[in-house]
Amino acid sequence: MVVRYLLYSVLALAVAVSIWVGLRRMAWDAAYQTVGLVVPAQELDSSLSESELRSSLTRMRARSVVALSIEFSDFPDWNLPKADLSESAIRVLHVARAVGLGVAFVVDADQREIPSVTLRPDFVILVSERGSVVPSWVATDFRDAMLGIVEFSEPSELIRLYQWGWRNFVRVHAIKSRDLDRLGLEGALTRWERAVQERTIRLLWVTEHQRFPLYIEHLNQRIAQVGMAVGQPLAPAPFENSYWIYLAIGAGFVSFVVLVLATAFGPHPQPLSRSELRERARRFGAASVSESGRTKTSWGAVRRGEGPQLFGGMIGVLALALLGSWDFELARQALALMIAMLAPWLLLLACTEKLAGWKLLLTVSFGSSCAGLAIAALLSDLSYFLKFAEFRGVKLALTAPSVLIALTELWRWRAMGWDKLITQLKRGAWLVPAIGFGALFLVLERSGNLPMIPVARWEELIRERLEDWLTARPRFKEFLVGHPALVLWKRDYSLVQLGLLALGALGQASIINTFVHLHTPLALSLWRTLNGLVLGLFIGVFLRVMLWRVGRWRQAL
Repeated sequence: MVVRYLLYSVLALAVAVSIWVGLRRMAWDAAYQTVGLVVPAQELDSSLSESELRSSLTRMRARSVVALSIEFSDFPDWNLPKADLSESAIRVLHVARAVGLGVAFVVDADQREIPSVTLRPDFVILVSERGSVVPSWVATDFRDAMLGIVEFSEPSELIRLYQWGWRNFVRVHAIKSRDLDRLGLEGALTRWERAVQERTIRLLWVTEHQRFPLYIEHLNQRIAQVGMAVGQPLAPAPFENSYWIYLAIGAGFVSFVVLVLATAFGPHPQPLSRSELRERARRFGAASVSESGRTKTSWGAVRRGEGPQLFGGMIGVLALALLGSWDFELARQALALMIAMLAPWLLLLACTEKLAGWKLLLTVSFGSSCAGLAIAALLSDLSYFLKFAEFRGVKLALTAPSVLIALTELWRWRAMGWDKLITQLKRGAWLVPAIGFGALFLVLERSGNLPMIPVARWEELIRERLEDWLTARPRFKEFLVGHPALVLWKRDYSLVQLGLLALGALGQASIINTFVHLHTPLALSLWRTLNGLVLGLFIGVFLRVMLWRVGRWRQAL
C-alpha cells in the first residue's frame, strides 16, 4: 500500500511539472507576438526619382513593412528572377535604409557564396530543398543578421547553429506564385493568418505584393485580428529545458507503467463472482459473459507484490537517469516516443475494465492530454519551437496504441478458446481486421506535411470551414473516428468491439500527436483537443442513441 501511494505521488509530481512547463510555454507564446513583413526590391519601380522612391518606401514602412529583400538566386516558385546588382538596385536599398527599412538577403542554401555587396543585411532568408545544409558563410559573414528559415524548406544542420549558441532565428512563410493563382486575395489572407497564428511564423515574405488591391493593408488587418502586432520581429526569448524536468517526467511515466501493469497483470487473479459477472454484463451491455474468461485483480496480491513493483520502478528510473546523463537529447526523444506509444494503450488497459461510453472517453482523453503535456514539457526549448528539431516517430506513435490494444484483447480471449473467434471469422467478421489494416495504412500515408495520399478538395473545404468556426480545427481521427468509437464500444468478445477499441486508441494517439507539434502554440493545441473531444462526444452519443433505437425497433418487429 505504501509503495502504491509513493508511485501515485511521483505520477502526480510529473503531471504538476508538465503543467508548470506548459504555463511557462504559454507565457512565452504570449510574449512572442510581433510579425514583420518583407517585400522584394525587384517589385519596386527603380526608375522613380529619389523623392518619389523615398515617398513610396515611407508609405510602405507606414504599412508595417520592415525590410526589402534582394534575391541572390532564381526562385521560380515565387516568380522572382535573380536580382540585378546594378547601381539602380543598390540605390533602392540605400534609400530604403535611409527611411528606416531594413534589408533582407534571400539566398539559396546550396550556394557556396554570394556576390559582394556593400550593405550589411538585417535578415538572411534561406530558401532550400529538404536536406540542404546551412552554408558556412552564413555563420561567419552574417553573424549579426537575423536568420530567417522558410517554412517547409528548412535546411538540415540548423540544430548545430543552435547548439553553437546562435539564437537570432525567425521562421518565415511565403506563398508561391501558383498558389496565389489558386487562392486569390481572400485565400491568401487566410493562409497568412493561419501561418502566424498556428505555426510560430514571425516574418512574412510577401512576394507579388502589388498583385491585389490593398494587399498589404488587408494583411495588416488580418494579423491584428488574431491579436498579433505588426512590426520589427525580435529574436525569441530564451527557453531552455532541464535535466531535472526530464527526470521528474520520466519517473512519473515509470510509476504509471508499474501501476497499470501491476493492476492489469497482477499475480493471483481471482474469478469474478456470478453477481459481479451479471453487474459487468449489465454495465457493458454484453449479451453473455464467460465466467472462465473473467478475472479480477486481488489487491491483496498486488500489495504482496509491492517489492517487485518498487524494484521495477527503481530500475526504470535509474535507466532513464543514466541515458539522460549520457545523451540528454537522445534520452528525451526516446522517453517522448515511449510515452506517445504506450500511454493510450495503458490508459485503455486501466479504464476499460470499469468504464464505458462517455465516461470512458472523458477519462482516457484527460489522461492522453496529460501525456501530451508531458511530451510537450520534455521537448520544450527554442529548437523545437522554431522547428529545427522535431519529435521523431510520428507514424509509430499513431499506430502502436491500436496494435497494442488489439493484441492485448486477443491475449485476454485465450481463456475462452478460439472457437468463437473462428466462428465470427467464418460469418464475415474477417472484414473487421481487413478494414482495420486499411485504416492503418491510410493513417500512415496521410500523416506528415507531405503525405503520399494528398488531401481531397472536399476535405480541404471542410477543414477551412471548421477552422473558420472553431479557430482550432479538431482532427478527423479524433472527432469522426476515435472518440465516437470509444463511446460505442462495450465489453464483449467480438471482432466488431475489438475494432472499435482499436479505433478509440487511434483517437487517443491523435490527441498526443497534437501536442508533439511544438511549433504550434500550446493554448491552440489545448483548444484543438477540447474541440475534438466535444464534437466526438456529441457524435458518439448521437450514434449510440440511434443504434439503441434501431435495436428497440427490431425487437418490436
